[in-house]
Amino acid sequence: MSPELTILILGCLAAIAGLQSLPDIKGKARILQALFALGIAAQLITQYIQYNNAIGAKIEVERKTAYALGAYTRGDYRTPKEDRR
Repeated sequence: MSPELTILILGCLAAIAGLQSLPDIKGKARILQALFALGIAAQLITQYIQYNNAIGAKIEVERKTAYALGAYTRGDYRTPKEDRR
């Protein structure tokens, strides 16, 4: 299991752990219940966004590394910026 996925799972479990406070807010006003639900939803969404960003960054690094290694083995020592000119 990748570290990114492990962090996603643990983060979601931590956000869901907040549901154990649900009996405490059962008798409260509807607005407080809505805010409670919104807070947990925001935590879950944030965890997903962080996971998505981490995976995207990992793919980008792997792509750039593969390009650099390919250029090195061909003896093409120009930087990618020089190729665009």
